[in-house]
Amino acid sequence: MWAGGGKTVALDELCDIMGIKGKDGFDGSMVADAWRNGEHGKIAEYCQDDVMRVREIHKRFMAVDW
Repeated sequence: MWAGGGKTVALDELCDIMGIKGKDGFDGSMVADAWRNGEHGKIAEYCQDDVMRVREIHKRFMAVDW
């Protein structure tokens, strides 16, 4: 429904649509470099933030029986 002509919607876009706090400038395209640089904690935090956003989206869908 939110994807427009496409078949998917990016998590960050859906969060923006739903008024959920977005990412802080670190995105999936940066993970490989962060891994090579040993920034494993930063990657874990990035993944944890995505999980929290998905949980918030799910809670909102459940609240309206969708």
